[in-house]
Amino acid sequence: MATQAPDLLVFDIDMPVMDGLTLAKNVRSVGCETPIIFITGNAGKDMVVKALMAGGNDFILKPINPQNVVERITRFV
Repeated sequence: MATQAPDLLVFDIDMPVMDGLTLAKNVRSVGCETPIIFITGNAGKDMVVKALMAGGNDFILKPINPQNVVERITRFV
């Protein structure tokens, strides 16, 4: 069976069960290099640093601006 890897991963930082930062660390720990964009309403400098340290490539702030989302996704796909 053939498998396909995604071109981009988008994680919300605040998710139930497992937060997006932990999910990104887990994804990176198995060797996945797919770009990760985080979505969050928490725009503090600490959160940006944590997201980058977890393996994120970009950040989208809530409330979501559709044009901004398209521009950021276009960078990676």
